[in-house]
Amino acid sequence: MKSEGIIKEYNIFNVILITLVIAMIFLPFISRAVNKLFPITYGCLSYRILGEPCPLCGFTRDMRNIISGDIFATKLNLLSVPAVLLGIFEIFFRMKILLSKKKLMDNKFRNNIIKFDVIYHVFMCFSFIIYGILFYILDLSRV
Repeated sequence: MKSEGIIKEYNIFNVILITLVIAMIFLPFISRAVNKLFPITYGCLSYRILGEPCPLCGFTRDMRNIISGDIFATKLNLLSVPAVLLGIFEIFFRMKILLSKKKLMDNKFRNNIIKFDVIYHVFMCFSFIIYGILFYILDLSRV
């Protein structure tokens, strides 16, 4: 059936997003190992090449601070705390979808979930673009 194929693809998409969010949250631990294997990949390439911080500069440091409980660090990137909160929401939302196989068989429910998913992620992308523009206009760098 067509709907089973859509559900299978959507579940694969959900598993990929859960994995990416978990990787983002544990980035500080992963980055140390990656730095030992591939030293050129460590740090912000934008900062190294252009000498200017990018909108995500300090994100790895911030994840380390947030995981250790210091959510009020002085140099915290403005995106770090919202990214962690949205990441936690994303994990729970995706797990709930993965566990509701019977509900996904209902076309109306599945269409509403996918519609919400698309609108939510388009909104997040536009928000990040606006933040990126404001980052450079207002000089929001905290490196």
